[in-house]
Amino acid sequence: EGKRRPAIQQMIPSFQISLNSPIIHGLVTIGKFDGEHPSLACATGAANILIHSPHLRDTEENQEVRQLDVNRRISALTCGEWPLPTIVFKCGEEKNQKLAAQAVEQMEIVKNVHVSDMDQQTKEKERRHALLVGTETNLLCYDVEENADLFYKDVPEGLNAIAFGKIPGQSEPLAIVGGNCSLQGFDHEGNEMFWTVTGDNVTALAFRRNQLIVGSEDY
Repeated sequence: EGKRRPAIQQMIPSFQISLNSPIIHGLVTIGKFDGEHPSLACATGAANILIHSPHLRDTEENQEVRQLDVNRRISALTCGEWPLPTIVFKCGEEKNQKLAAQAVEQMEIVKNVHVSDMDQQTKEKERRHALLVGTETNLLCYDVEENADLFYKDVPEGLNAIAFGKIPGQSEPLAIVGGNCSLQGFDHEGNEMFWTVTGDNVTALAFRRNQLIVGSEDY
């Protein structure tokens, strides 16, 4: 008897959306930029990044699809969880209480955040994903939720790949970038915490069980 062929299962999509832009091969990542809901980020041929957030589909902001203009050829894209800055209201004095109450009222209008949920919202935003964008000679760390650049670093040795993870001797994860025969690691403030040389140009990076796997042109 011949070997029985495996049954073919039809893939059933959970949702479909047209971004109306060509997506660059390999430059796609998923992150919880608000600390809770997953969003899709992908690079386009027009030097832009499209961010698709399904949970914002029926909100007042209606920002299901947002666009980040990089204006440079994107060479690498990933995300990583860091302790990102957030807004904290302190109401110790009577004057500050009045100012904080006004700020809370504005926040309820703009972001639909309830006063009773303030502590919960602040806690969720303490650790959330930042978007890491690599161009040929630069690394951009972007806070999607707050629509702000966290840091922008020159990488003169080139940037071909990015990976996010922990390496021995570091207390927090680093953004590791690989370029022309070198590796560099940056923390959430953009400080260079790691540097080493490689035997060839780096073309791929990945973390597995706190081990950094490096791929190059020849090995």
